[in-house]
Amino acid sequence: MGAYIAKNLRPWFEGIDPSDPGYAGSPTKENILYDTANNGIITQRAFKDQSQDYYNAWYVDHMFHYGYYIYASAVLATIDPNWLAQNKERVNLLARDIANPSLEDKHFPLMRTYDWFRMQNFADAGPDSNGPNTESSSESINANYALALWGAVIGDSSYQ
Repeated sequence: MGAYIAKNLRPWFEGIDPSDPGYAGSPTKENILYDTANNGIITQRAFKDQSQDYYNAWYVDHMFHYGYYIYASAVLATIDPNWLAQNKERVNLLARDIANPSLEDKHFPLMRTYDWFRMQNFADAGPDSNGPNTESSSESINANYALALWGAVIGDSSYQ
């Protein structure tokens, strides 16, 4: 199971397209980039074309998408300590993007996707005239669980 999860996380973290002949080789680039304008993590494809990766560069659904990667990473990290050592900081970047727990962190906003007044996560980059989009509460719950699991795996109680 660990090899399967690692194989499927590799294109995400290392920017290798599984259909490329070089997929079995070494990584060619990072897929995730730090966005200095909005202090967050976006994908390289979305940086080049904002419609890619479900408008990732507009911070649409980061909580949902990154929650799946964080969860899979937490599971894999319990199986493969070497994978954890190599990828811990990459996963931490995703976690900090959607739920930075620290007021001291100058690189990510505090709890980017959480509305403290409504006590719920929201999906879009910002509210419209009806307020923030809160579709897919199950994916929101999954992201919160993934953060707690990741925190438990790496021994960081700030995510729990």
